[in-house]
Amino acid sequence: MKLKKFLIMLIICIICIFTCVKVNAMTIVLDPGHGGRDSGAIAKDGKTYERDINLKIARYLKEYLSNYDVNVSLTHNGFSSGELEIYDRGMIARNKKADLFVSLHINSSPSGDAKGAEVYVTANKSLPKYNENTTKLGNKILNNLNKLGISNRGVKTRLITRDTTDVYSDGSIADYYGVIRYAMRGTKIDYGVVKPEGAKSANIQKGEGVPTILIEHCYINNSDFNFINTDSKIKKIAEADGSAIVEYYKLKKKNNSSNNNDFMYGDANLDKKINSGDLLVVRKYLLGKIKINNQTQLKAMDPNKDGVINSGDLLVIRKHLLGTYKIQ
Repeated sequence: MKLKKFLIMLIICIICIFTCVKVNAMTIVLDPGHGGRDSGAIAKDGKTYERDINLKIARYLKEYLSNYDVNVSLTHNGFSSGELEIYDRGMIARNKKADLFVSLHINSSPSGDAKGAEVYVTANKSLPKYNENTTKLGNKILNNLNKLGISNRGVKTRLITRDTTDVYSDGSIADYYGVIRYAMRGTKIDYGVVKPEGAKSANIQKGEGVPTILIEHCYINNSDFNFINTDSKIKKIAEADGSAIVEYYKLKKKNNSSNNNDFMYGDANLDKKINSGDLLVVRKYLLGKIKINNQTQLKAMDPNKDGVINSGDLLVIRKHLLGTYKIQ
């Protein structure tokens, strides 16, 4: 009897070892600036809004990065402002444990004279991943945008000057832009009052801050508008951002071969067909009634590619069969 229990426990441990391995892909969160009731800057034509351009850049950028081994998500898909505050955007990046948070914007000048792109990064230098690394990435992005004809205004930092209580855990003054500040720290501090009440700020010295860049791609209210007046041009801007990110982080391109990669996910019995039989195979595996033969079959049983095989994968395959979800 004891031997039987031991064998059962051994089998469970082996299954856990195989099913709990997660792919440590980089996580990037994109934040389309403004949105919803907040139009952001407005072009001279009176009908082109920054919020719409930012969202297009974000979607094109996500599409571009999705070709690489990286997890990409957006803070919103077109509505924010009163519905989604700047603090919420930073916390989305924190909650997703983002390796990089990118806030996407188009600039505006009261005089209409200023032109070009600029990138804002945290001034904090507690760890290389903050100011040092984001500055290098920012320069790559600006160089790529410059190749499109957009002048380079440089990588910049900006600090809060009036509220001396608004500091990071290392005692340094916090960044002016909330999207950077909140992603780094995770709390609001207004003249010594911490919000949400009782919240504890991130320890940036221990790496709890999220590296953030804010990109002002060009100006909407002068001749720079020519860089963003068509979807094809907006897509080129997104690709300039994307190629810089890929180059800096040395991201690897996904293998899209249909022989043993994208197609096989969800194909649990490896018959090159995704059908109800795959539901049964995954179910039997979870019940311990069948074993996996190799890593190829292990991957094939993980339709949502999260590195874990569980009951959720049954649901994914079922949705695919019902036509409500498409397994890539």
